[in-house]
Amino acid sequence: MRLRNEVIFFISLIISFGVSNYSSYPRCHVLENNSYSGYRGVNLGNFLEAPSEGEWSNGIIIQKKHFYRIASAGFNLVRIPIRWNAHAMATSPYTINDSFFDRVDWVINQGFTQNLSIIINIHHYNELMDHPESHKDRLLVLWQQISQHYQNYSNNLIFEILNEPYGNLTNTLWNQYLQEAIDIIRIANPNRTLIVGPTDWNNVWALNELILPQNDSNIVVTFHFYSPFEFTHQGAEWVSGSNAWLGKNWNGSQSEKDAINYEFDIAINWAKANNKRLFLGEFGVYQYAFTNSRIRWTTYVRTKAESHPEMWGWTYWEFCAGFGIMDSSLTYWNKGLLGSLLPDSPLIIITNTDTPSTTTSSLPATDTTTGSENSTVSYSMSTSQSNISSVFTYLEILPILLLISPITVFYTKRRIRK
Repeated sequence: MRLRNEVIFFISLIISFGVSNYSSYPRCHVLENNSYSGYRGVNLGNFLEAPSEGEWSNGIIIQKKHFYRIASAGFNLVRIPIRWNAHAMATSPYTINDSFFDRVDWVINQGFTQNLSIIINIHHYNELMDHPESHKDRLLVLWQQISQHYQNYSNNLIFEILNEPYGNLTNTLWNQYLQEAIDIIRIANPNRTLIVGPTDWNNVWALNELILPQNDSNIVVTFHFYSPFEFTHQGAEWVSGSNAWLGKNWNGSQSEKDAINYEFDIAINWAKANNKRLFLGEFGVYQYAFTNSRIRWTTYVRTKAESHPEMWGWTYWEFCAGFGIMDSSLTYWNKGLLGSLLPDSPLIIITNTDTPSTTTSSLPATDTTTGSENSTVSYSMSTSQSNISSVFTYLEILPILLLISPITVFYTKRRIRK
């Protein structure tokens, strides 16, 4: 009898612990009248776009749990930037390494197992931007190989032909190369969705220069958005002079909103005039901006994108690096940022329908007081438990705890018999 009472008490304690803690864990709050039905996604940046995977991520490579975390948060799309040109022969026939194809295959399939749609692109082909004419054939042969390799994959795999054309890849050259690349891809993939973007780093200002085939209705046009650049890229190590921008806020004033509205209207009006769907392929704020400003800006840009029926979807830049919404160890969410992107995520809580709660931010803020716009900037990455909340929910832990209880009973009985 005493043993049975002890076991009942033990199990009750476990259940009480799980339920009581789960009651305080942020839960889903679905926004009313949310009619947006497009893609909501995130970029897995700094991995396969690096010269070699792990080089830009302290040795961390894409893992199965990346896709589990992304799907569990409520995203339904992942954009995977890929530097194919770093894994192919430099001269004809420009063969892509079999081992690299195997790696990309594994990554795509991990996304599919989580019911995520996947975008793959050609990313950081810098040689093409500098010397387009001498790299044109290589670009086309790369796509010939990629399109043939994935021709039998589900249409949940989407091709983006080239990330951010710029430099010597002029509008004239890009329109020519783009048409030839589309023709090659369509041989093996007649029904696959293709994403294409304008020059000038996929800037909305270059949309009018983009020429697309008239007889292909399964093309989505992408643009990237980082305005105002001095705010979104403050402190970015690769941008000359960006340290001078540190401390710049985005307060959500009407003039600040109007500036964003103006650029979005350029894209929306172009889409209406050309009967095209739009994809916001990249947007985000670097880690050294104040937390509340990052949240305000991200909320506004995401909401702006979702307010137009021309929008096919968006992918935030990015998941777990400098712009990230999660830390690189995949342990802690920045719930303020996550809420700004997915207000109905089961992993966050919304205090009202306009502004995500910033009190549960689980990544260290870059100001010394979380959420303070006026405090001194601190660049040390604190791991204080007061600012951290585990990505695992207590409901995930509860089954493990319940499993322990019969094991405990078994060994307790054996000990008593002895």
